[in-house]
Amino acid sequence: MSGHDAPPAAPGANPVLEWLREVGSGMSAAFVLLAALLPLGLIAFAPLGESAVQAGVRAAFAAAIFGNITAYFLSGALLPNEVPRASSVFLFAAFVARIAFDPELKALPGGGATQIIFLAAVCLMLTAIVQVLFGFLRLGNIARFVPYPVVAGLMTGLAITLMYYELPEVLGMHHGSSGGGEEKHGINWWTALVALVTIVVIVAVMRRWPGLPSKLIGIGAGTLVAVGIGLMAPGVDFGPRIPFLGALP
Repeated sequence: MSGHDAPPAAPGANPVLEWLREVGSGMSAAFVLLAALLPLGLIAFAPLGESAVQAGVRAAFAAAIFGNITAYFLSGALLPNEVPRASSVFLFAAFVARIAFDPELKALPGGGATQIIFLAAVCLMLTAIVQVLFGFLRLGNIARFVPYPVVAGLMTGLAITLMYYELPEVLGMHHGSSGGGEEKHGINWWTALVALVTIVVIVAVMRRWPGLPSKLIGIGAGTLVAVGIGLMAPGVDFGPRIPFLGALP
């Protein structure tokens, strides 16, 4: 039996119900993945400002789609490096931020966003080549010798970094600008309320119904609260939103 063959159905099981159950599980997993990838796509190109938001979201979707397709045809099992992860995205964002402040690139039209995205793509291609070489040479086994406190420290540091950079967004203290910079102002309590509802719903669903897509439900709850507040108080400003994914400029 190959890695892609489904296990035999239980005696008396309805194949149609089994197929519907598999489709439902796949759709649920896809929505959960969508909820996780959306913020990662925004974080990846955040140093470039709002002009690169569409590129970040599209890149996250493309990475998830082709990563899962590759996993299906080559391994049959989804591995951590086949979809964007927070740890790798933060390191990638640091690389983008480093080249985004290069004086020669900033002097180009549009702040050099197109050139920076191209260089970021080249960086990812080189990373993929290194990973393939590691696989052929079986150098991945050296990961067993890395002390666990080192890995724990890296993940903890990334989590703290995420909280540090995202807290102003949660409190509505930043408004992005087309130049890639940010303008700070006081706390937007409406934005903080939407963020609080989202977090509370995610945590509550995770504890009460661990089998449900907590992140997706939390994003849905926060969106409904934002829409409701917008209908009752049209003048409320929640800050920048994800733009319509039309044609890239």
